Amino acid sequence: MNIIIVGCGKVGQTLAAQLNEEGNNITVVDTDAARVNRLATQLDAVQSEAGVENADLLIAVTGSDELNMLCCLIAHKESRCKTIARIKKPEYGDDIRFLQEELGLAMVVNPEQAAAA
Repeated sequence: MNIIIVGCGKVGQTLAAQLNEEGNNITVVDTDAARVNRLATQLDAVQSEAGVENADLLIAVTGSDELNMLCCLIAHKESRCKTIARIKKPEYGDDIRFLQEELGLAMVVNPEQAAAA
């Protein structure tokens, strides 16, 4: 499976490692080139260019809910790949279903709600 992970923080690094271990082709995207390079040396399957038109799945886990939603929207419109967005802000809690439908998100992950459940 061709998977793009947007955001190379702790969550993105963990996802990349796990999904790479499962035999997926992983591409990581981050504004911090050093983070991408560090991750690329740890996981030789990591690439540095996205290629969204060939992706099966895009997972957006940056620190910005809005950026995550925008990345997923663009990926969904450009390639029709499945998308997952991490949305943490409680302000979006009541609108998650609406956002999921309107942005074409396959899944929304809220880490605080998941931990509470």
